[in-house]
Amino acid sequence: MSLTSLIAEQHVVLEASEKDFDALNRLITHSTVIKNEQPEDRSFDDVIFKPWGNEARVYVDNFYDLWLLRISEGERTSLHSHARKLTQLLCLSGVGVVTSLNGEHPIGPGSVVRIAAGAFHSTRAVDGPLYLIEVETPRNKLDLVRLEDAYSRDATHYEVETGVPAASPLKRLPHLPGASIRRTSPDGAFDFAIRTGMDIFYTPDPRDLFYIPLGIRALLTRSIPVLRPQDLVQHRPATSETYISVRPSTH
Repeated sequence: MSLTSLIAEQHVVLEASEKDFDALNRLITHSTVIKNEQPEDRSFDDVIFKPWGNEARVYVDNFYDLWLLRISEGERTSLHSHARKLTQLLCLSGVGVVTSLNGEHPIGPGSVVRIAAGAFHSTRAVDGPLYLIEVETPRNKLDLVRLEDAYSRDATHYEVETGVPAASPLKRLPHLPGASIRRTSPDGAFDFAIRTGMDIFYTPDPRDLFYIPLGIRALLTRSIPVLRPQDLVQHRPATSETYISVRPSTH
């Protein structure tokens, strides 16, 4: 697929299909252990280097887990699935392709990819670097099953031994249960903030790229209605909810 042929899809939904079920049945055997992350474990607070780039946790609480992914141009993540959690990929900048077992989906700034539990997916940076926010619920970084990998990590667990501290560390938020936030991305490209739905409704900021709801309602309904500033004309934020806002850094 050439760069000139890419037309970014703004909304992509990947459901688990028979191909995904068959692949999981082959990969998950009696010797397979899909572990659970413990909330008190701080192993994932640092920047995690990957063969395709790096990722860093930018917000976490008892239910939600948000990561910033930086995929270098021409590189790709493994073809993998999360058997237990719902995932959304929000494209901040760059051009890429999300591949599932059923096809390819070009993405660009503003694209939202909703990935159901069990659906295999891989993301490639075509005109990069490709920056993505990965929204996961329930929180469990160890929920990972790899089907294929260009870097010989097939059937391996999530790696953490390559983590290094970032200049902008995760800091606890005392007013939100179990929550921590990284205010600025490790490379200084993006800023993250807590905003109420009421604040967004009355004072939307055109510099913001996405608003990610953190409330119990979104969690239990498995909807997690991510908003962009241009969506606010037709879809008002829930004024009683709390959101994470993402914007390019002004530093």
